[in-house]
Parts: sequence; C-alpha cells; structure tokens
Amino acid sequence: MANDLKKEEDILARQELKLKEMRESLKEKKKRLSAKKRKERTKRLIEKGAVVEKLQGIDAENIEPENTKNWLINEFSNYFTDEFPDDFFDSQIAKKKREALEKKINSLESENTKLKYELEKEQKKSKELDQRNQSMKYKLAYFSKMAGTVTIEGEERSALEFIKEKYNNHIQSK
Repeated sequence: MANDLKKEEDILARQELKLKEMRESLKEKKKRLSAKKRKERTKRLIEKGAVVEKLQGIDAENIEPENTKNWLINEFSNYFTDEFPDDFFDSQIAKKKREALEKKINSLESENTKLKYELEKEQKKSKELDQRNQSMKYKLAYFSKMAGTVTIEGEERSALEFIKEKYNNHIQSK
C-alpha cells in the first residue's frame, strides 16, 4: 500500500512539473508572438519609407527624416486649390495612431480572453492536483496511524489487509 501511495505521489509530482512546463511554454509563445509583431511593424515601416523615398526621387538621400513632413506639404500643396493646413498631417497621423491603438486594444482584449480561459483551465487542473495531493496526504496519515497501532493476534491476515479493511470501513461510515 505504501508503494501505491508513493506511485500516486510521483504521479502528482510529474503532473505538477508538466503544469510548470506548460506555463513556461505559454510564456515562450507570448514572447515569439511579440517578436513576430515587432518584425512585421518594422517591415511595414521600411516599406512605407521606401514609398516616400520613391516620391522624393533623386533628392531622397539629402532630405532628413525630420524634414519629410515639410517636403510632403510643399510637394503636394500644389494639388490643392486652398492653402494646405500645417496641421493636416498631424491630424492624419493622430487619427492613424488612434486607429492603430483601437485595433491593438481589440487584439489585446481577444488575447486577454484567451489567456483568461487558459488560466482558468490551468487553475482548475492545479486545484484538482492539490485536492488529489491532499487526499493522498490524508490517506498516508491515516494508514501510518493505523499501522502504528495495529496488533494482529491469531488472525491469518496480513497487517496490510487489516488496514485496507479498516480504511474502507472508515470511508463507508462517512
């Protein structure tokens, strides 16, 4: 019976280790996803920069990134009949940033929902493992107590059979 308890304790230990590994795996997946998003954003920025440089033409190397906004205003203001407002690009940039943030919020909410579900699942597993572990500790304490006080005289049964019978009677009486 002690071997059975040892086996169950080993099973619980392996399950706890597996749970820990799953949590670490989840962290790694999050890191990879974040890196992938950064890589995609960098690629997108490079592509946009290439388009702006094509618009700027031969002088692209001579125009500083800080002066790109002024260049765009000067270059494209000819296409408008009214005066091109200085803050036009600022409002467009702010709008794009707001839209990007809203999209990111929606994405994060979706990710948060997924993570909450995974967390609840892991918490449930952990709770079940804790309950099984507690049960095993209870059984071990009960068997240890019984084995320490049992005296068998004249009976043709082993002490282990006697303990099993006592334990089953105890469980049935609850």
